[in-house]
Amino acid sequence: MTNYSLDTFLKYNPFGIRLSEGAVEMIRVLMTAQGVSGLSFLELYRILRVYLDPNMRFYEIEGGNDRLPRALSARLKEHIMFGQKMDCIRCDPDRVTIRTVSTKTRKHASYQGDYAIITIPFSALRLVKVVPYHAFSHHKRKAIRELHYVAATKIGVEFKSRFWEKEGIRGGQTVTDLPSRLTHYPSHGIGSKGPAVILASYTWENDTLVWDSQPEEERLRQVLCNLAAIHGDVVYREAVTGISKSWRQDPYIAGDFVVFKPGQESALAPYLATPEGRVHFAGEHTSTHRVWIEGAVESGIRAAYEVQRISR
Repeated sequence: MTNYSLDTFLKYNPFGIRLSEGAVEMIRVLMTAQGVSGLSFLELYRILRVYLDPNMRFYEIEGGNDRLPRALSARLKEHIMFGQKMDCIRCDPDRVTIRTVSTKTRKHASYQGDYAIITIPFSALRLVKVVPYHAFSHHKRKAIRELHYVAATKIGVEFKSRFWEKEGIRGGQTVTDLPSRLTHYPSHGIGSKGPAVILASYTWENDTLVWDSQPEEERLRQVLCNLAAIHGDVVYREAVTGISKSWRQDPYIAGDFVVFKPGQESALAPYLATPEGRVHFAGEHTSTHRVWIEGAVESGIRAAYEVQRISR
């Protein structure tokens, strides 16, 4: 199963009905899987079943998810060094040294510790030098080098009013075969007056290319054209401003989240979270709940427990 892509499984299902090309295309579009259809079927199934399970419950942090890191930073603010980009990890028998470069002054700094917990994505870790080279095992280096990160782009637009609610849309999402692909409508403040923001476009992997190739102004112009095809010219009269975010173009992430390619489950998964000497690893990519914030939290607890157990 781990060697099947979504397309391959749907077309050549060894356990049941094989679907026609037209049926496969419909699933790609309606499940917003067009851009990721070449990735691992098993991995995509894990992600999509969350949305398909009618008994699944979602939780949120009231006031915004940033309340969690802000609460943590309030406790650790004396130990947080902002504006420092890691460029080297030195592994010695009795310590770990992290070398950084200031994003403002380009000056280098070093920080030593008994252990290190590395949480940056493996896509960004590829640019960090490890000394000595053999401090990380072959399996870890292979995982860092090959782990597949899905590109993702979001475009949000603010409107003067919730005009979509007059059309009967109260929360939920619209899926189309337009470049915008997936549009999310706010489920908070339904029926309230005043401005509101919708996630006008959310795209993954190949579907992001059309957006990532365009400057910000053109992204917003084009996404309004897509919304006008759905809602009419009201989008032009009501639009206030907008903003977009491409995780592929973020130099500190170089991709959004991990989804295995066919075969990577068995080849890479066993080595994502394993420590390398005094260096431990956390982040959603090292958890059993990849893609989700829950996975990042889970991995942090696991890594902290690893270090605490060893350092006793």
